[in-house]
Amino acid sequence: MPIPPIETIKWFSLLLAALLLTSFGTTFPNRLNQYRSPRPHNGVRLFNECLARSQLAFFNYFLAIAITAPLQNHPNTKMFLLPIAVMSAFFYMGSIAASVELDVRLREFHGCPVQGTSAGACAHTVGIWEFTKMSYRYVFSTLLLTILAIYFAFVAGS
Repeated sequence: MPIPPIETIKWFSLLLAALLLTSFGTTFPNRLNQYRSPRPHNGVRLFNECLARSQLAFFNYFLAIAITAPLQNHPNTKMFLLPIAVMSAFFYMGSIAASVELDVRLREFHGCPVQGTSAGACAHTVGIWEFTKMSYRYVFSTLLLTILAIYFAFVAGS
């Protein structure tokens, strides 16, 4: 497989940096709060929260390409970037709203205690089916935006 052009690698680097910063910005305060006020099933919640907040990184990424990439070889592509950026903003809002409801969904699955009660203890483990039902929207939107981001990195770099 040939090495992508340097411009494509720069766009990949920007995307990776944005996603890492977003994940760090979600994980670091979570870890501090987990010591102070543990919540049940923190790993599942943190995974979904990281995916939800990553949507904002995609919004910034698509906006950066739309503003700064010349796209001489693909002039019609620029008209798709704004709707895709708006779509990623809607995904972000929807995912954040859904992540707020994770407590409710965990209680619906198995009567998980409310955050902050009984030191965040819950005897029930989250199975693969429960995990899938809680995470499908985050995984789907992140996967879709990742595919689009990779495509536009190649387009912007060519």
